[in-house]
Amino acid sequence: MSLFGQKKFEYKNYHFSAKYVLKNSKDTIFTKIENFDKNRYPIFSYSTIVKRLHFRNSNGEKEAINEGDIQYLEINDNLNVNREFIASSSVLNKNKGLLEVFHTGKISFFSDYNYNYDLSINSFARDIIVVRDYLVDNQNGKFYGPYAHKLGAFSAITLMDNLKENFKDYPDLQSMTENVQSKESFINLLKSYDAK
Repeated sequence: MSLFGQKKFEYKNYHFSAKYVLKNSKDTIFTKIENFDKNRYPIFSYSTIVKRLHFRNSNGEKEAINEGDIQYLEINDNLNVNREFIASSSVLNKNKGLLEVFHTGKISFFSDYNYNYDLSINSFARDIIVVRDYLVDNQNGKFYGPYAHKLGAFSAITLMDNLKENFKDYPDLQSMTENVQSKESFINLLKSYDAK
């Protein structure tokens, strides 16, 4: 008989609530995902969803899953920010990993994330996340992108140039386009367009 009982596994503050569906299954798995950058808690790190994702079940068992094997992923971080990701193959017709879903409507807005290993851009020899934005005009069957930029930047001007034709009959939306400076204001513009 052992005097020492096995300690029950407890999640750490860098384990975020998650649910996912694999491409070869219809089952939704409810679990926790391990935030890649444990030192930046409670901020979500996009490195968490690039290449291999690390999940922990309630027993503390770790499971690594390739990004390309996931059909759907939802993460709720400790700041209560909910992020939704889908397989890129469902939008891009090729497997480039996961796309974050920012808006679905008349015009849908997605981003993918990957490491940039180009040392001419990355002078500190550390991985930098490169973001590529995509727009899908569901009414006209048009696809725009990718528009690449660093994480934290937003290329509103490039995105707006492709959508001006859609807003030509809506003066209120045209004036909104002049004030788009952030991802949030761009999403609000797309929501306003959906309401037309």
